[in-house]
Amino acid sequence: MSRDEAIKLVQRLMDADYGDETEETEALAALEQGLACPHVSD
Repeated sequence: MSRDEAIKLVQRLMDADYGDETEETEALAALEQGLACPHVSD
């Protein structure tokens, strides 16, 4: 995952710009996998 992609996902999460909880969970999972960091959602 590129830095720009990660920033966009993080910004969407911070702005609560997602349709439902499933979309939020998928965004967090994508960040964890893309950044190889299990602590993203902490």
